[in-house]
Amino acid sequence: MEETIPHTRIRDNWHGGPKTLEHWDAPTVFGWIFSVLLTFTPLCFIALAITAIRLDNQPHSDYGKTVLQLTVLSPSLYPILFAALVGRFYRVFGRWCLESRGGVNLPVLEQLIGSQNLATAIERIFVIRTNAVIGIIILTSWLLSPLGGQSSSRLLQDAKFDLVSNGTVYYADPAYQVSHSRWIDYRHSVGATYAASLLSSSKQKASPRDIWGLPKIPQLSQDRLDNGSYDLYDVNKSDLVSGKASYASLLGIKIQGLVRPNKPTKFNFTISTSYFHVDCDFVDSFDPLRGDLTLNQTNIVDLFYKYPSFSAFNILPQSWFNADGEEDDINSPYQFIYVKQMRGSHLYVVKCATHEIKVETTIHCGPGDPATTCEPRQQRRLSTENQTGTSLFPPSVTRSDLRLKELSYALYAWAQASGDKDGVQPSPSEMYLMKDENPYEFTSQLPWTKEDLAKFPYVFSRRMTTAFNTYWDAGLNPGGHTNVSYSTIPLHNMNGLETGQTYKDSFMNTTMGTRITTIDVYSAQRIWVGLLLFTTMVLQILAICGLIIEILIQGPDVLGFASTLTRDNTFVPLPAGGSHLDGPERARCLKNMRLELVDVRPEDETGYLAVRAVSSAKGQDTSVIEGSVKSRKWVHLNRRRLYE
Repeated sequence: MEETIPHTRIRDNWHGGPKTLEHWDAPTVFGWIFSVLLTFTPLCFIALAITAIRLDNQPHSDYGKTVLQLTVLSPSLYPILFAALVGRFYRVFGRWCLESRGGVNLPVLEQLIGSQNLATAIERIFVIRTNAVIGIIILTSWLLSPLGGQSSSRLLQDAKFDLVSNGTVYYADPAYQVSHSRWIDYRHSVGATYAASLLSSSKQKASPRDIWGLPKIPQLSQDRLDNGSYDLYDVNKSDLVSGKASYASLLGIKIQGLVRPNKPTKFNFTISTSYFHVDCDFVDSFDPLRGDLTLNQTNIVDLFYKYPSFSAFNILPQSWFNADGEEDDINSPYQFIYVKQMRGSHLYVVKCATHEIKVETTIHCGPGDPATTCEPRQQRRLSTENQTGTSLFPPSVTRSDLRLKELSYALYAWAQASGDKDGVQPSPSEMYLMKDENPYEFTSQLPWTKEDLAKFPYVFSRRMTTAFNTYWDAGLNPGGHTNVSYSTIPLHNMNGLETGQTYKDSFMNTTMGTRITTIDVYSAQRIWVGLLLFTTMVLQILAICGLIIEILIQGPDVLGFASTLTRDNTFVPLPAGGSHLDGPERARCLKNMRLELVDVRPEDETGYLAVRAVSSAKGQDTSVIEGSVKSRKWVHLNRRRLYE
């Protein structure tokens, strides 16, 4: 195609006349204000990183939620800010190099001006293929953009923090609660508590808490009793669940003072308690109706002559075991016999000895309701004498002149506690000792089998220990054991059964415990905070350097603008002047001009590509004047044609 370009009509003073390189007008002032504000915008991200550090391990708050929302927006804002400041730096740095004495290498200038984002920085490395070091430096700086954006979104995370505090925990101490003078008045309450414990399911019996949610104390294993170990050990919960180990009592220890805030809270504390260890063994089986009874068998029969048809616990006179007249003391075992009697005939005799076992147990509660979470975690045996040289049991049990009466009455009451007994149906206590489940199941009184006798001595002793201590503990606080309130601070008084008052606020022993309250906090991710600070500091340095260089530059900004193609171009007919204009100003002044890339030597063997001005449209403003430019021939581009 071939065309003759008519004269182009452009304003003679299209550029506004000659001007100095430094001139101030409203757009220039606003441009500099914006440039200064943009330069120091990275400080906002530095402040965000510092704020994240200050929020580390701080509880959730409205202020923290606002900061979290900012971190959500940051990945979108950071790359935009990074591109604006780093792109400006490379552009003004290229302009400064262009103005400096000696100029700048053209490929370097092309890389500086063209690297306005990460993608173009990569592109310029491959398309220019010179000055690879400079290209890699530019690319490395642009790689900080996604790194900083991702870092800003990962500054804070939700976490848990444990607030640890120490406080007083109150727990029932048998040494202060035993009462014997009015036990008879509360026998029904004691019996009901004991019967309810026996009636509970096997799962409940194996639970670390009793029916009312109070933590139980495990028995020491027979191995630890035999070797006399006093080492601390972890409570084996699986053995307690499977029945290989037992609790000292089916009733737990009353705990108070566990004040919980409205947050997940855990408690750890150690309590010292005592229980009766009952060591039993099967010693004899005989028919009292036959002759030739031994002296011991005769004594046993004499104990039962008033009760010919029931199974019961009975106390054999102490001289029956201490034939040598040995003096009793608090450390010697208290001995008794348990006799099972078939209806009017066969007797089974079990010899038992009981002594105090003192243990120190670590109780853990939480993070939920203590009534559903308290359980023993660790335990160790203590000497039967504490630091003051006294037993944990009360004087009525530890004094040799009183304990026979006290324990004898307890055993007698225990035999009557679990319901009526006859020669046809075994008592619930006996059912628990031999079967360990369904103690109130109706079944006939049957002789002991080899399988039953195989439970002696260890299994039977463990169950006897649990059963007796359950009844004993039921009598310690018959009016208050079921009044469970872990968070209550007890009243320190001695009002109890001896004074005839309701035994609800029993005297409690104390121990120091640890309360661990778990709260929701913010966790500052220090690696990401460090990366954000690093990338933002680099960005801030480049921003300040870019502003300083921009101040030092004197010439107009003509690099990277399409309007620069009209400068000193013989194929773009313009009246003289306008060299002081930068790219945007030149584009505004020539807003009606159209450009195209064409072959301006269509008649030659090889073409020549140039940007030319397209003819002005008809009806152009009459205020323009004609330019004196010769018409030229041109053709559109051809891929198969050779061009210089």
